[in-house]
Amino acid sequence: LGAVAAAAGLDAETLVRLAVYDDVACAVAALLKLEPGDPADGVALVLSACGAVEERIPGLAALTSPDQIPAAGAPQAEAWAESHALTNRRLFRA
Repeated sequence: LGAVAAAAGLDAETLVRLAVYDDVACAVAALLKLEPGDPADGVALVLSACGAVEERIPGLAALTSPDQIPAAGAPQAEAWAESHALTNRRLFRA
């Protein structure tokens, strides 16, 4: 993601905002599949979550090593997503 952001000319803070938005939007999309509701409520959740981390953006943008990421499960979640893309099993059951 960092290499793509660099090629696109995005600064580090914009990249962090993009990563946060992507993670939250994916989670909310899954939530709406498990518990159907008004998509506008989902948008409100995404906006609220993105706003809640705004004060941490500069600190996160300053990180230079994966060991500094303040969420140990995030890299594993990415690995699970990549693994799931190669299977025909369902990720969720409602």
